[in-house]
Amino acid sequence: CNAMIDVSDGLASEVTHIATESGTGARIDYDLIPLSASTRESAAKLDLNPYDFALYGGEDFQLVFTLPPANVEKLRAQFSDFTIVGEFLSRDQGIFLQRNGKCEELKQGYDHFAL
Repeated sequence: CNAMIDVSDGLASEVTHIATESGTGARIDYDLIPLSASTRESAAKLDLNPYDFALYGGEDFQLVFTLPPANVEKLRAQFSDFTIVGEFLSRDQGIFLQRNGKCEELKQGYDHFAL
């Protein structure tokens, strides 16, 4: 792994942070974002999109990390409980969410300093 951070401020915020600090772009694939059953249930009760919780919510204590494609199978041989949710790209490609074949701008994730 080359970089790792917890997603306690939302997946979008943390992927953006890694890409910015690494001088790269990034694509998050909407359909690959894993969601727990409890997240889906809670979102349904509130009539909200559960993917927004994962992308922009706070206090989800999971890790997001970067890994060269050549090392994916090595990691899979040791661990099976991870999901590839996108790819880091060249800086000029930008940082975006790919959803239904379209590129969407990422919103800001959780901000501790917002009022």
